[in-house]
Amino acid sequence: MMYIDKTIEHRQANEINVQFIYDSNTNGWPIDDKKKTFQNFNKPKYRSQWHLLLAKEQKSRCCYCMKRLNLSNVSIEHVVPRSFSSLRNSYEFADYVRDAPVIHDNVMLADEYNRLLTAGTLFISSERRMPHIVGLTNLLLACPEPVKNNGEEGLDWLGCNCNNERGKKYLLPIMLTPKAEIDIKYGLDGSFYFSNGIEYPESRPGVQFLLYHLNSDSLKEVRFIWYKLSTTSLLSSSYLETATLKERIQFFKEAFQTNNFEEIDDRYKKYAAIGTGSQLYWNKLLAFDWFFDRYKTQ
Repeated sequence: MMYIDKTIEHRQANEINVQFIYDSNTNGWPIDDKKKTFQNFNKPKYRSQWHLLLAKEQKSRCCYCMKRLNLSNVSIEHVVPRSFSSLRNSYEFADYVRDAPVIHDNVMLADEYNRLLTAGTLFISSERRMPHIVGLTNLLLACPEPVKNNGEEGLDWLGCNCNNERGKKYLLPIMLTPKAEIDIKYGLDGSFYFSNGIEYPESRPGVQFLLYHLNSDSLKEVRFIWYKLSTTSLLSSSYLETATLKERIQFFKEAFQTNNFEEIDDRYKKYAAIGTGSQLYWNKLLAFDWFFDRYKTQ
């Protein structure tokens, strides 16, 4: 997981949000309707702008698992859930504000925004905090639903369903803080964990969800392979992407410290793109190439 710095593109994000709110007022669109407001914001006129902005912020990676995203097929994650209102969720919202100062600085609950706007005490062009339903500080890109074949999860499923996994659970917004680069670690076995167990006990809201979701067998497996590859003479993940079949085999043999490729466990050998259907596993491996540099520098 990486730190997604929402301050770098904040000016452009704010301009997009402000224009949408002005248009909403002109067209009589609601600002605080969890469904209609986001449907309007998701129209091509606006989406074409903010979709690319989020991708830039996240380097086109899933905010959870770090898989490369196909920007034509992604899920939009609301850090503070769309369903929140000041009447029902003020305490929960306070948790997000506490855990991510950038939420405090740039987001307010949509019904509160609308109330202040209607009362004439909030000015659209000068208000830094945006309604949480559309505020780009509150939006992240995540993996979409898995591709399925005949109702079954096929090999082309890259092991994730990040947004849908969360549902309405509290999301610890650590990816919106610099702590993501310090307190999140990946074990040599591919496991995801917090380096500071005192600050991040499993009883802390949001911690258990991240530990459970990001420690799926599928994710641990592909991260483990990248750890092994990071110990080899391979100079970069991009080089592996263009390597010949012979070179791939050599890197895998080096990674697993064997002179015989056939001695490598089948669970890992398939990722070298050898054999029937293995191209799908090869694509999966490359989609998580972020972990090569992470293991190199961790």
